[in-house]
Amino acid sequence: MPAAPPLPLELCFFVAQYLRNSDVKSLRLVCKDFWGKFHLRLDRVFLSANPLNIEVFRSIADHDTFRRGIVEIIWDDARLGGDVRSNEQRELEDNLGYYLSSDDDDAAEMEAARSIDGAPRWYKILCRQSIADLNRRSRIGRNRPATQARLRQLVEKLPSTESWKYYKHLWEQQQQALDHGADAEA
Repeated sequence: MPAAPPLPLELCFFVAQYLRNSDVKSLRLVCKDFWGKFHLRLDRVFLSANPLNIEVFRSIADHDTFRRGIVEIIWDDARLGGDVRSNEQRELEDNLGYYLSSDDDDAAEMEAARSIDGAPRWYKILCRQSIADLNRRSRIGRNRPATQARLRQLVEKLPSTESWKYYKHLWEQQQQALDHGADAEA
């Protein structure tokens, strides 16, 4: 990394206040001197039941500079929904009586969740609905960069079995964080 021309710290602060955080980040990557003089302005942090979110929250809380700038903590209470138990696990638990509902409801629920490739039908239906919504919305502003990015994501989307495995992993992480109270502890 090349060395920067010597700039007074006051001048660095003055310049930094007019830059976007993305520009400050780029400037910090230019040289070591800028890395130490220009700091990102973080005034709010997000916290949810996601382990990565909790880790980032704790890192900011443990950082002397970033911690001082935080004026708002935003609690994201959105949860991944759905029952990610396998059909076999559902049948076993239903037969053991862990979930109280009528036998007709259990049978219909298990039948609706069956799928050939491992991803439950409810998940596939929701994926198709999301893709249809994205396609509908993308017709409005096709030339906008954000729309172009969404269209690329649609083209490069994961197969439903891979997507389901990833969703299931995220759901299990969320449940573990909630069960252990890691989000509240942070």
